[in-house]
Amino acid sequence: MQDFLGDRCAVEDIEDGSSRLIAAGTAILYPVIFEDRVELLLATANGIVRTTTPISGSKLRSEAAWLADSLRNGYSDYEMPARKLYDWLLRPIADLLAARQVKLLVVVPDGVLRLVPLAALYDGKEFAIEKYAVSMVTGLSMTNTATSAGREASSLVVGMAEPGPVVDKLNQTTISQILGASSRRSASSRSLAQHPAMSSARLRSPTSPPLSIEGTKRSTSEMLHEALLLPGVKQEVEALSRILGGTSMLDSRFTLDHFRKEATAGEYRIIHIASHGVFGGNAESSYIMAFDDVLTLDGLQSLLKTEELRRTPIELLTLSACETADGDARSPLGISGAAIKARARSVLGTLWPVDDTAARKVMESFYRGLRTAYWSKAEALRQAQLELVHSKDLRQPFFWAPFVLIGNWL
Repeated sequence: MQDFLGDRCAVEDIEDGSSRLIAAGTAILYPVIFEDRVELLLATANGIVRTTTPISGSKLRSEAAWLADSLRNGYSDYEMPARKLYDWLLRPIADLLAARQVKLLVVVPDGVLRLVPLAALYDGKEFAIEKYAVSMVTGLSMTNTATSAGREASSLVVGMAEPGPVVDKLNQTTISQILGASSRRSASSRSLAQHPAMSSARLRSPTSPPLSIEGTKRSTSEMLHEALLLPGVKQEVEALSRILGGTSMLDSRFTLDHFRKEATAGEYRIIHIASHGVFGGNAESSYIMAFDDVLTLDGLQSLLKTEELRRTPIELLTLSACETADGDARSPLGISGAAIKARARSVLGTLWPVDDTAARKVMESFYRGLRTAYWSKAEALRQAQLELVHSKDLRQPFFWAPFVLIGNWL
């Protein structure tokens, strides 16, 4: 096995994980991509099994990139690459998963597979999410798999439905990206609106209206204000406050200073942020928007490493409106991965800009499952996604597949 992974620590990580961390009904999948094959290392409570898929690394990467692009943009051609990836990654282990009665699949993704939600792989009849709850980890050594601190944990729910002075704090590059993204998308031969199911989608990313950056400083601020509106966030914050209780901050109450003060008090085990956020590939271009200013990636990590949160770490950090860098294989490990490294036990994030209505429905169902059904985080997310899969208007994976749980799945 060390020959396959080339790293004694990685081998020990798997072996240690299989003996200590894996409960019955859970499997941890390590797909390792080589130039001439893909090795599937599957760890369960019974030990480790290796399966070889005879597909070249370049072919798998090509199909994975195609699927990621199709899902992210709502294209209707996702089914073919979704079936191929299922055949290469899940079908070879399907009988073993059934024999071990696996209901939870934890994935340690390699390279471009970080861009692909395993839940959206398709066997021709069902999506993977219809068979398994799915979670992602960056490595077992970074994952605190202790039992959850309890479903009655205190919560802080914050959101920005309508931006404030933050629009004047954005740099020129960000402004250009926000106001130029819509025109670039509409110029594409495969635009979002070409798919009937996506034509009315309002995305939770700062890219919505077809606006021009030309004009006065005041008109630019007005255009930014319009582009950054997220009407569903108000409903989301209000609904989650009813489900979770705790403290909530919406719009003008969600200032950067107020959030820092509350988040670092050590009183909350669940922190939910519904606002625009982007992982741009480095700390300088990665941020979450508060009403009046931006919370940088460095700022978030510093916040999570305060002495109060060292003593009582955050059980779950949810980033329900944050997007990640297009085509960057590090993207799902961007803001979410940084939070895990800074000792948040779990992060619920998204792989691409999400539809406003879909996000609200998923988040409400997810927290209701945690609070009232006492499901694990992974199962609560699965059930929330299945509600969309079985719905009339939001069944396409564009709507439900971007939500990924990283870190502790319990």
